Amino acid sequence: MAQPEKLFWQQVRKNLTAFSWIRLESRVNHGIPDVLGTTEEGIYFTVELKVSKSNKVNMSPHQIAYHEERKKAPAFILVKSPLEGSPRKYSVYLYTSDQARELSVHGLSLPAVYRSSPAQWPLVQEQLLFAIRQKIK
Repeated sequence: MAQPEKLFWQQVRKNLTAFSWIRLESRVNHGIPDVLGTTEEGIYFTVELKVSKSNKVNMSPHQIAYHEERKKAPAFILVKSPLEGSPRKYSVYLYTSDQARELSVHGLSLPAVYRSSPAQWPLVQEQLLFAIRQKIK
């Protein structure tokens, strides 16, 4: 995980406390998401963490393929992007697996399932839990 994404991971772990987290590090399969989460009900889900300083969201072909193969699964992409003019404040965008290819093409101009700007972690947590439950229905 790149340095900005490592810091983002620390924020996720600290602020999204309704979930149990495992950081995944795979040198074998480059498409595996950064973290595996579990809800209190025992639902497993994955999250790819991205940090973007512009509209662009860099996703490898392996990452896109992972998400495309799991369009109906609880697999998500969480993107952190600084607010213009406020380097200490940032937005958090939540995307579902079926948006991965479009996200890599259109970047943050692609409408997110949820956007918190500036980031309000309790709301991000609530929306992620809602999105997980929607995927398993």
